[in-house]
Amino acid sequence: MYYVQRMISTNTIRINYFATFICIILSNQISCLRVTGTWNVKTSPVQVFTKFGFQQSNPLDKPNTRGFVYGNVTIFDDNLSSLNDRAILIIVPETKISDFLPAIADKNSLYCSQIMEEISKFAFDSRCLNKGPRSDIYRYVPCPKGRICSDEDNPTKVLPNSQFTLRVEEPVTPQYWYVLGVGCNLNANCDWVRSNLTIPLTYNIKLTNGNPALKGSNPFRLEFSYEEQDIETIYFIALVAYIVLYVIHLRSKESAQKMGRCTHYYLLLNYTITAHLISFFFSTVNVCSLAWSGNKLGLAVFLSRLGELISIDVLCLFMVSFAGEWRKKPGSNKGLSRYNNMIWGTLTMFHIWMYILKYAFVDEEFNKNGDFSTYPDCLMVLIRCVYAVWFLYEIREYINLVDNINKASFLAHFGAATLVWFVYYPIFGVFSIYISEFWRLKITLGIVTFANFVTTVCLVNFFLPRSTYQKFLSNDNYLSFVNLKRLNSNDIEEVDHILLNENDEDSF
Repeated sequence: MYYVQRMISTNTIRINYFATFICIILSNQISCLRVTGTWNVKTSPVQVFTKFGFQQSNPLDKPNTRGFVYGNVTIFDDNLSSLNDRAILIIVPETKISDFLPAIADKNSLYCSQIMEEISKFAFDSRCLNKGPRSDIYRYVPCPKGRICSDEDNPTKVLPNSQFTLRVEEPVTPQYWYVLGVGCNLNANCDWVRSNLTIPLTYNIKLTNGNPALKGSNPFRLEFSYEEQDIETIYFIALVAYIVLYVIHLRSKESAQKMGRCTHYYLLLNYTITAHLISFFFSTVNVCSLAWSGNKLGLAVFLSRLGELISIDVLCLFMVSFAGEWRKKPGSNKGLSRYNNMIWGTLTMFHIWMYILKYAFVDEEFNKNGDFSTYPDCLMVLIRCVYAVWFLYEIREYINLVDNINKASFLAHFGAATLVWFVYYPIFGVFSIYISEFWRLKITLGIVTFANFVTTVCLVNFFLPRSTYQKFLSNDNYLSFVNLKRLNSNDIEEVDHILLNENDEDSF
C-alpha cells in the first residue's frame, strides 16, 4: 500500500512539472508566418523579415489560390519631411535575392543604384517605373497611422485591418519569396538613393498560401509555406503510433518483471520511445499553433528536435550495448563498461551541442531544409557513422570468439539489419540534395520517421514475452523459484509456453 501511495505521489509531481513545462513553452512564441517586430533602417539598411514558399496558382481559381503578403508598417512620428524619409518593403523571388546578399552581409555596403538595378526592370512604380509589363512587388513604408499605404491605388484590394496587400502569382511552379525591408527609395529624379529615415519602424506582416478572407480554408495549407504543407499528417500518425507502441512495450516490461527477465534493455527501449513521444508531441503542438495563429513556438521546435536526437543516441546505446554484452560471461555486470559509457556520454553531449550551435547561429532563411552543407550537420552525421563503426566492432569481436553457432547466426542477422539503419541516414543525406527543395522536407521527414519507427518496433518485438527470440536474449533460461512464487496461474502458463517453445526450437 505504501508503494502504491508513493508511486501515485511521484506521478502527480511529474504531471505537475510537465504541465508547468508546457505552460512555459506555450508562453514563449517567436514570429514565423506572422512576422512582427521593429526595423531600424539606419542600423540595418537591408532587413530579411522572412522566407516563404508560395504554391502554384490554380488557373481556374486564381483570386483564391494566390499567395498573399499583407499587414501593417507604422511609425511613432508621421511627420516625414521629404521623399527621402521613407524606405520600401519589397517581396523578392529567390532567383533575384543574390542582388541583395552583399548588402545583407555588410551593412555598410548599401548602394541602392546597384542592388535595385535588376529589380527596376520589372517592379512597378506609378511615378517612375510604369512602362512595359510590371509587377506590384513593393510598398513605401512607413504607412500613415490608421490609413492604407500611400501607393495603394485601389483600397478595395487591401485586406481588412491591413495597410497594404501584395499578391504573388506562380503560374508554373512553386517558388520561394523573401520579404525584405530595404533602406532605399526613388527621389524626385527617379533615382534610387539611400533613405534618411532614422526612426524605427514597427511591422506586423502575415503571409498565406491562398486568400485569408475565404471562409472554410484549410488552415494547415493556408498558414504553411509550401514545403511544410501536409507535414502535420506525418506528425499526427507518428504520435499515435508511438503511443500505441509505448503501451505495448509497457505491458511487455510488466510481464518481464513478473518472470524475472526485465533487463536494462527494457529501460533503454522505454527511454527511446518516450523521447520519440516527446519529440512528436512538441512537433504536433507547433504545427497546431501555426495553423491556429500563424505563430511558431520556438521552444517547441527546439525541444522536438532535441527529443529526436536523444532518442537516436539512446537507440545507438542500445545497439552497442546489445552487441557488446554477448562477449561477457554469465554473472558478470550487464551493460556497457564505465569507459564505454563515458564514450557514449561524450558523443551524445557533442551531438546535442552541434544542434544547439546550428539552432543558435545558422540562418535558416538561407539554408535549405535537409541540406547537409553546414558544419554542425556534417558533424552530426559523422557521429552517426562513429556509432556504426563502434557497433560493427562489437559484433565482429563476439563472432570471432563465439562457441554457439545459433547465437552467432542470430547476432549476425541482427547486426546486418541494424547496420542498414545506421548507414542509411548518411547515404540518404548525400542524395537528398538532388531532391527538389519543396519536397525534400516531407520526403526526408517521412523516411526518417518510418525507419526509426520500424527499428523500434522490431526491438520491442524481440522483447515480447512470447517472442521466439527470448532464448537468445539472456545468458541462460533459468527462472528462480522466488520469481516463480510471485506468478499467478495465468503467468505460470505463459512461462510454460515460453519454455516449451525454447525446448522445441533447441531440439529442432
